[in-house]
Amino acid sequence: MKPIVLLGAGPHALEILDILDARGQPATAPTALGFLVDPEYASAGPHARGLCILGGIEWLVEHASEVELIGAAGDPSARRSLVERAAALGGSFAKLIHPSTIAARDLSCGVGVVIAAGSVLTHGIELADHVHVNVGCTLSHGVRIGRYSTLAPGVHIPGEVEIGEGVFVGVGAVCVPGVVIEDGATVGAGAVVTRDVPAHSTVAGVPARPLHR
Repeated sequence: MKPIVLLGAGPHALEILDILDARGQPATAPTALGFLVDPEYASAGPHARGLCILGGIEWLVEHASEVELIGAAGDPSARRSLVERAAALGGSFAKLIHPSTIAARDLSCGVGVVIAAGSVLTHGIELADHVHVNVGCTLSHGVRIGRYSTLAPGVHIPGEVEIGEGVFVGVGAVCVPGVVIEDGATVGAGAVVTRDVPAHSTVAGVPARPLHR
């Protein structure tokens, strides 16, 4: 099994390392090799957890076939940019699910999906490519989440909710069943979403109301 290289090296990347380090994974599970970071943000060299920044995305020109990648930026737009640039250089992507996750056998996951510790996902759930589900989230039947979206820790999504591409749902936010959160929307921390959220809008509060478009 190929080692994992993380695209990004911030706090969210270290959360993803926790999945790789989790006890109980088999000896054949992939290990982390290091991080790729644009040189304007950090230089190659030692970084964290005994791992190094290997260089920028261009490192993949010579090494793409040797590793699998995970987009390790928490922000959906930043993750999309890193992933698309890496894919253009021939990068292929793993998916990582923490061993403490409880998931129905029919869970559908695309490439690059990350599910962190303590999350629960029931039946009929679809996670498109590069979706990140953070610590302690719950997703109920029939939830669909589009590419590059991020659920922050402690988000609770009930049945038949549809979340579009590039959506960010903040810490502890909840939804009522059946709502639609359209592409590029942001849901504030602790919000209670009781109605559909328009594309590229930001909502917050209880109940959640638009802040701007």
